[in-house]
Amino acid sequence: MNANLIKDKEKMWLIDFSVLSYLPRIIELVVISYGICICNDREESIRRINYCLNIYNKQNVLTKSELDKFNIILNAMGAMSIMQASYIKKHTRNFEENQYWIDKGKETINLNLRREEIIID
Repeated sequence: MNANLIKDKEKMWLIDFSVLSYLPRIIELVVISYGICICNDREESIRRINYCLNIYNKQNVLTKSELDKFNIILNAMGAMSIMQASYIKKHTRNFEENQYWIDKGKETINLNLRREEIIID
């Protein structure tokens, strides 16, 4: 854990290296949305996604291209989650967590988020 802690004069920072990478920023927004915004209620999921995107957009303006691709990348993440967890479940060991990720992927794909539902204030 010490490698994940950075101290300055007033604060201590915890750095999560598990998803640390150099990617387009829209990928990180999809990861956040996938992890904390998707639920079993379609309208609530969309409200949460728009809330996160609007908070981010206030500090770092999202481009039209990023917004146009968001729902496509979110659906791809759902599909990848299903494929990975299904493979692990079938070919290695069936952990309870596998079913969680399969269900999460299905919720994401079933959300069927459309570009026009992404609303930036």
